[in-house]
Amino acid sequence: MRRLGERFPAAAGDPQRHPRRPDGFHSAGRNRQVPGLAIAKFIAADHSNINTGLFSEGFAESGGTIDTGKFAGQLQQALKGRADLLLLQNIPLEWRGRESPLKGLPMVQNQNHAYQLPFLPAFEDTLKQLNAKNRRKKFRVQSKRLEAAGGFEYVVPETSEEQHGLLDIFFRLKSARFASLGLPDVFADRETQAFLHGLLDKLDDSKQYFGLQMHVLRLKGAHEGKIAAISGISRKGDHIICQFGAIDEELVADTSPGEFLYWQTISGLHGKESRFLILASATRPTSAPGRRSRPHTTTWCCRFRRSV
Repeated sequence: MRRLGERFPAAAGDPQRHPRRPDGFHSAGRNRQVPGLAIAKFIAADHSNINTGLFSEGFAESGGTIDTGKFAGQLQQALKGRADLLLLQNIPLEWRGRESPLKGLPMVQNQNHAYQLPFLPAFEDTLKQLNAKNRRKKFRVQSKRLEAAGGFEYVVPETSEEQHGLLDIFFRLKSARFASLGLPDVFADRETQAFLHGLLDKLDDSKQYFGLQMHVLRLKGAHEGKIAAISGISRKGDHIICQFGAIDEELVADTSPGEFLYWQTISGLHGKESRFLILASATRPTSAPGRRSRPHTTTWCCRFRRSV
């Protein structure tokens, strides 16, 4: 970290003096860890899986790196009167086969690694990046148990009405999960629910790219029509982001339905010009209150390093 500009008085967070900037940064006023300082960082940086920065195509392809001295001087001028510190968080040290031009800056490696699964041409090839033998064996066991319980179907409903209905089921399942753990329901807020419902209707004309899409594992037999596991994914360009998931813990719990749904989803995404999958829930800090990682979320992915 470098000290930039002048130290602000206690009123540094005044929104009139430090408005949100059009260049993608915003200034945070008083910081709990550094009282009296204003810190410039990416918008919503604390909640982002990665931030890459914006570079010209020529510079990015040249493999160039930032001249740290020159860069610091330019930032001092750009942020003078706005911020004391610049904090660039969650920057991958390598992205899409290229090293980040920001890699040479002073940094601390983030203790919470981000996780992604590169998609190879065939699903079997993708599995080989993981422990394919054990994973196939577990899948066979899960399949037999689900068939013994009456059967199942993997469903991605096409109608908007069904998609919205499934999102409401997710809210119900997640609320029950939080309650069982004695944790606050982070999805209970009406604005949050309305925002996620809005994402379901964000898609391009070809319906190839979408803001949110619900995938479910639906049971048959004695549990006909009931949802054992559910997840919401987004697609941006050639990568898929698994945003969240939930299971009904009263149904076929011994089959690990959440992990089984991941298999179905990842398998189904092959052949659709997808390049890789990011599990958003696996990239967020597990030390934060109310955040607990499930082992199967990280075992499906290869981790990559990012800055603090």
